[in-house]
Amino acid sequence: MRLARVVATLGAISIITAAASCDAPRPDGIAGCATDLYEFKPSPHSSSAAARSGITGRPTPAFDVQPILPAAQPADIYQGLIAAIDSLGQQLGPPAPGQPRYFNILALSGGGQWGAYGAGFLNGWRAFDKVDANIANYRKNYGRPHQLRRDIHIVTGVSTGAAQGPLAYVGSTADERLAAAADARLTLEYTQVVQGDIIAGRPGGYLAALYSNSLYSVDGLERHAASIVDDYFGAMKNAPDHRRLFVGLTNLDRNAFVMADLKAMTDRASSTTERRQKACLTETLLGSAAVPLAFPPRFIDRNMYVDGSVRYGLFATQLLGDPRVRERLRAHRLTPYVSVIINGNQSADGYKATPPKEQKNSAIPIATKSVQIMVDQVYKDSAYRIENDLIAIFGASYVSRYTYIDNATIRESEFPACIRAKNDPVEREFDQQLMQCLHELGLRQGQDAMRPWLTFAQTPTTLAPKGR
Repeated sequence: MRLARVVATLGAISIITAAASCDAPRPDGIAGCATDLYEFKPSPHSSSAAARSGITGRPTPAFDVQPILPAAQPADIYQGLIAAIDSLGQQLGPPAPGQPRYFNILALSGGGQWGAYGAGFLNGWRAFDKVDANIANYRKNYGRPHQLRRDIHIVTGVSTGAAQGPLAYVGSTADERLAAAADARLTLEYTQVVQGDIIAGRPGGYLAALYSNSLYSVDGLERHAASIVDDYFGAMKNAPDHRRLFVGLTNLDRNAFVMADLKAMTDRASSTTERRQKACLTETLLGSAAVPLAFPPRFIDRNMYVDGSVRYGLFATQLLGDPRVRERLRAHRLTPYVSVIINGNQSADGYKATPPKEQKNSAIPIATKSVQIMVDQVYKDSAYRIENDLIAIFGASYVSRYTYIDNATIRESEFPACIRAKNDPVEREFDQQLMQCLHELGLRQGQDAMRPWLTFAQTPTTLAPKGR
């Protein structure tokens, strides 16, 4: 992703610009939104003997969770999740002996333009679900039931995954007309836009760092986010209680990962507050996608927010670490079923057809390559964390599955958009040809009748935990 090069380049010249740049006044930003934002920091007690799982002996994930606006509301983010589990349990009724029941979670990673792969995969997944033979083949091939999109209960997203979140959430409804419209919009957002529709370089190029807090302006991205929120706010608000949507941001003032409960934001809206709640939701999505230095940070209730991928490339198990959540899952005999869409190639290597070149021995190229590797490792570690936490919390009583797009698939594809993308010597932050290529590959993978998903062991994540 070329944004990594931007960040590295700006970092490399930061010593020079620091002497000349001035600290711009901080705006207060939008107010009254942080009621549904919560800070997550790893608890120092998570590694104690008392916190270890009785199933595996591993440390269970534990976080000190604090509301950003503690005086606004005494409730905590887990209460909404617990209510969702109880609502689902009541809807399902008493469990039948020997019949597994699942609490279905969809985790969407960051990845910028690579979100086109996830957008295509989500469309393919919905098409897969319409074919009865696919469902039967899945059970036969994987030895477990297939999770239907319409049965997803929790959606989480970071960065481009957060931008996808509202549409993926609405696209997972049982209302076929509404789901089809949301998926069609998702396709439109990732295949028909060009870079100029979303971002614009500031005058002066890299010298913009001397007078601004970002290299790009994002007026187009703001309009796209606001339009999606405006069009689908009602559908989100009308979703049942057992379905929730969470996105992740990074709070630079608190140095913390922050989780926002977007379903709570919509539910809080009344006829007099809907406009503000829409603005809050839009600003939260933009904050989750605010790539540091490249895009401007967002200000919510006087706090500065940037891309959630600064902390986690994707997340899910932070929601499951609370003992109250685990107790409610056990009470309703619900097994976690986690589907992870990695919007990326899980590699610091490029997808271009040109062979790799010897690394240049100068500051900016060294910094660029280092940041690319660091970003890749964040995503690998985030996938590893999900799997490791599931093992620690649930032992063998969980299901997980993953998907991503590898460089070889792009290079070997005969789709015209893929051929043009891999042979184009120019790299862009949002390359329409690449996005159309990724969407088509994701669509084909999602509707693959035999093997649409991978196990964790099949993903290129280092230090794979010993488990399932």
